[in-house]
Amino acid sequence: MLPSDDEIFQAVFSLNKDSVPCPDGFGSLLFQTFWNIIKHDVTKAVLQFFSTGWISPNYNSNNIILIPKTNNACSVSDYRPIAIANLKFKIISKIIADRLAKIMSAITYVQ
Repeated sequence: MLPSDDEIFQAVFSLNKDSVPCPDGFGSLLFQTFWNIIKHDVTKAVLQFFSTGWISPNYNSNNIILIPKTNNACSVSDYRPIAIANLKFKIISKIIADRLAKIMSAITYVQ
């Protein structure tokens, strides 16, 4: 089932506006602020994924950033990794996660 315009809108506006910008430098605040200008293009991209099952390779590319846990970080364990994902990928993931959340209680584990 294709997401409605309202479902896409809800996904965009439920994302944290203060989160780290995506690899392209744009964050959810930009998408939320200029939604009236970019909503057609964003909606088209999201619907393309849901109708074809294909996602542009750059949507699913992430940057891994290591954040030091201490001032004198010198080993890998002294860093906390974070992944910075493309916002359109976050929107698609949010829609899927919201849909799954509605049916999770109905899914039972069968051995």
